[in-house]
Amino acid sequence: MAKLYLHHREISSVFELLGTNENDITCSIGWSLSRSPYFLKSIIREIFSKSIGRGYCIIRLQEHGKDKGYTDIEIEDDDIHVIVEAKRGWNLPSLGQLEGYAGRIGKRKKYIGILVLAECTHEYAQSTLEFRSIRGIPVVFMNWRDIERISHISGGTYGEKQLMQQLRTYLRSVVNMRDQRSNVVYVVPLKKALIGSSKISWIDIVEKRGRYFSPVKGKGYPKVPPNYLGFRYDGELKRIHHMESWEVVKRVRDRIPEIKKGDISERDHYLFKLGPPIIPQHKVRSGKIYPSGHHEVAIDLLLTCNTVEEAFRRTKKRMAKG
Repeated sequence: MAKLYLHHREISSVFELLGTNENDITCSIGWSLSRSPYFLKSIIREIFSKSIGRGYCIIRLQEHGKDKGYTDIEIEDDDIHVIVEAKRGWNLPSLGQLEGYAGRIGKRKKYIGILVLAECTHEYAQSTLEFRSIRGIPVVFMNWRDIERISHISGGTYGEKQLMQQLRTYLRSVVNMRDQRSNVVYVVPLKKALIGSSKISWIDIVEKRGRYFSPVKGKGYPKVPPNYLGFRYDGELKRIHHMESWEVVKRVRDRIPEIKKGDISERDHYLFKLGPPIIPQHKVRSGKIYPSGHHEVAIDLLLTCNTVEEAFRRTKKRMAKG
């Protein structure tokens, strides 16, 4: 069998031709639901904890509503109406966002619900998604490991099973489900100062521009770009971002014009594009770590421990056990 490459990257699943952003992942799930009745039945059974017979079913993607928002996926038939909100990374939808979706669900349907899909653990989702229902509509959480588990369908046609294999291959390539280091956050301190003679600060680069950069061969920096970056200042962790993409640039000022010549050494830098911020639900102090230190910390520990120090120590212990 011939190998397929796209932009020098080998393609192992037809879904990889879509891309790797949040909408692409949503479309892959929607297509799979529409093409595998067994997968669709399994998802619905997981949501409602029972097998529900269906007649004609419609799967809608990116449906626009009167609330001026777009739903990721809608599953609807005569008895069922489910809205699916899918997130890449550990970001979770806000109460306001889900309330907007709740207004779209037909109350006359027998089985209604909102399904939230994200990468985070169930423990983190339970502590962050404190609401179990909105306007009487149940809110159910699943992570991508759940989708992978459900995709191992025991029934269905040969074609459905082949489709599920394609979906698993795709999800493993874009969602961090396997390597325990894939959910490690590289935590760095942010300076409040302006960058050289420019009028933009290090904090502004992250919080206003959604960017961060580090030298490719800088001492203390990772040689391989991390999946997550965490930023701390004022003695505490402020935010975590999934690293959406990166490029190597010779001059950072070519991408961030506020930075003037001489502000940053003109050598190769990783320039990161950051995803939406994950804000800790409680104050995570730095603890007894060097103010300028960089640390690799498991994201679940970072979001549940009281200090970066504690999370870092527990991460090292976990990694030592393999």
